[in-house]
Amino acid sequence: MSKKHTPFRFDYVGSFLRPDYLRKARADYEEGSITKEDLVEVENRAILDLVQKQKDAGYHR
Repeated sequence: MSKKHTPFRFDYVGSFLRPDYLRKARADYEEGSITKEDLVEVENRAILDLVQKQKDAGYHR
């Protein structure tokens, strides 16, 4: 047998902290100083930033 096959697979487990700018935007929304649309825009930016961090760390898929 020339090839070794492992009988298991793995997944990445962990979490990323929410960025300060997202926490601030959520607080601003609760205070009424930004709109829902503004909050969604910040949330979308935070998601894109997180995906980029995962790619930079070598995560796949």
